[in-house]
Amino acid sequence: GVGHLGRREWTPTVTEADGRFAWSDLAPSSVDVRSLEWLSDQQLPATAYTLTAGETLDLGDVAAQPTRPLVIRFRDGETGEPVAGVGLQGALGGADLRSEDVPRSGPDGVVTLPVPPTAPHAQFASLTPVLPPGWLPSWDDALASLEIADQGDLPPMEVTVHRAHGVTGRVVDEAGAPQGGVYLGLWHTEAIDDITARTDAGGRFSLANLYPAGDYDLIVYETLGPSAAAPEGPYGNVARLSQTVGAAALPATGWEIVVPTMPRTTLRGRVVDDDGAPVAGAALRLSATAPGEFLGAAADLETAADGTFTAVDVPAQLVYQVEASARGYRPHARRNLPPGETVFEDLRLAALDQAVTGRVVDEAGAPVAGARVVSAAL
Repeated sequence: GVGHLGRREWTPTVTEADGRFAWSDLAPSSVDVRSLEWLSDQQLPATAYTLTAGETLDLGDVAAQPTRPLVIRFRDGETGEPVAGVGLQGALGGADLRSEDVPRSGPDGVVTLPVPPTAPHAQFASLTPVLPPGWLPSWDDALASLEIADQGDLPPMEVTVHRAHGVTGRVVDEAGAPQGGVYLGLWHTEAIDDITARTDAGGRFSLANLYPAGDYDLIVYETLGPSAAAPEGPYGNVARLSQTVGAAALPATGWEIVVPTMPRTTLRGRVVDDDGAPVAGAALRLSATAPGEFLGAAADLETAADGTFTAVDVPAQLVYQVEASARGYRPHARRNLPPGETVFEDLRLAALDQAVTGRVVDEAGAPVAGARVVSAAL
């Protein structure tokens, strides 16, 4: 194949019976010539050439060279046994490697890749294992960035993968009451991996695809009041528990997670205009922080037809603030809720009653009809 340097497109050709090949209609530039059959045992070394407009470049005889085998053996990270059914994808020696082109490992756990002959630049590979169901990649990314020696035999590689584990359990508070609708997340401290689940009404949960080794950061959290959408993570929500747990200590079933008991309350308030009339459909941002903390949780609310709003079943011990805005009114009205209180003082929105007038003229002072004028609040 031939391709322009710096691009990913390749123009393939097939040699004739006498081994000859040709390309036409190429743009004058620097190009690479290389084999496109990456799994063959003979390949052309990738070579760069410069094309001159209007001239034909005769490469003469181009000798194919034998490839060198790169042997990668996949083993179970816990037992050391070989793992069958593992494939690879990524890039090898500057060429894209598709998973469907690479034979999967057999009972010996081995995948063998033919490394292209010496290139004019260093040989690099960036590979990702394609794992059978129930397996997880190693967190050391041994294949993510490989520099391959230009000459000589290539030493075999050993790559560990991990059999995925699962756990089931229940979240309860200190009084033993099930905590339904809370979220729990496990973040592996070494692998770029996180697993999240939400408990059902009985506080039960199920987690899959967990590493059997290493440590996990466990965070139990909930949204600030009912939420239709699942949160993206614990930040901006109410934390119930945070601790580190060892993966090897996680039980397959019956894991009971106890979180501190959290008293509940319902908050109320009202949004009105300058005359005391209710403002329906006002957007509200309810914020909550634990005493003495800066970061906290937040929820979006909206006023009813009578201008009222409620936040049901929220933690009672947090410090609350609400901010209101509405179309046609000046932004923003803000109220803090004193500790122990559940009803916000009325939030008053001032109507936008100011007018701006003017005239658009050209350089000669003549009026310009049909000009579009836009105003923006600063």
